[in-house]
Amino acid sequence: MLNETQTQDMIKLLREFMFLKEIKSSTVQDLETRAVKSLQHEILSNDSLKKFNQGRVTAVDGESSLGILAVLQDMSKSPSLARLSPALNPSKGNQAMKERLSGYLNSKFPTPLVMAVLTQETNLKWYRKDGYPLVGLDYNSDEDYIITSRGLFYSQRTIFSYPISKKEFDSMNDLESDMEFFFDHIFGKYQNFVVSSSAKARDDLRYSVPEFKDLDLRGCKYEESDSKYMKDCKACLKECPSKDYLMGDSLLGNGRWIIKPTHYHRIQDYEGFPDFHHFPCDYVFTIRRYNGSGINSFHYLMRVLAHLLELRPTYR
Repeated sequence: MLNETQTQDMIKLLREFMFLKEIKSSTVQDLETRAVKSLQHEILSNDSLKKFNQGRVTAVDGESSLGILAVLQDMSKSPSLARLSPALNPSKGNQAMKERLSGYLNSKFPTPLVMAVLTQETNLKWYRKDGYPLVGLDYNSDEDYIITSRGLFYSQRTIFSYPISKKEFDSMNDLESDMEFFFDHIFGKYQNFVVSSSAKARDDLRYSVPEFKDLDLRGCKYEESDSKYMKDCKACLKECPSKDYLMGDSLLGNGRWIIKPTHYHRIQDYEGFPDFHHFPCDYVFTIRRYNGSGINSFHYLMRVLAHLLELRPTYR
């Protein structure tokens, strides 16, 4: 059994090594069993971390112990492993990041859509309340404690490999690098995964619209010289006829793409949202592709549009 100081040390190190999303408390009762199991799994199965074990972790049981704490402490002495560092004032840090963000917006992708995506990803927060940078944890495995990927910073860029080297982490741990990654990634989706001769690459939602499927990739409807160019997304989407997307509906017809709850999205309807048959440009379809494919990415698109248009899904 760990004492109070040891528990606080363990929670702090679990957060710094990205096994916890946020420190909400530093009590024994709040030491998350799943975070401990995640660490134990990595120590026992990850060749890069086995050297830190020295026989101290023998099972994935979620039990905190001096042995697990010692492993974390040894990991913290390694100069090659990435660790999160807290901001002294996360609230001021978030405000400063927001103010700097405008300097990285560009004409590569429509600004209102960019801000809506970043709001969906992080609520425009670089730091959580505990002071550490925001990290998303995905558990796409049969075992609910196995972390399959981590999302970092505003872009929530996906990191599949663990541990992350300090050198790699330092190269991405600033706003300029994160926004460069974000725009390269989302613009790449726009160029390559909306319109394509490959059925596997193109956007099925767009190609289900007869009026769109034979068109070339569509950009902003305004000329570059127009003040509305890449900046009037909200008004454009509000001009679309509205549509109710309800649970059980088939988006593509014939029982394909049934709107249903998923691991990431609760049971909900999207009432009065823009009809995708009338999306004004292909940047909007790109939002879905930024998140991947399938019904999860449709939910994601609706969430982003909700931020942009100030709409709210109806939860059942």
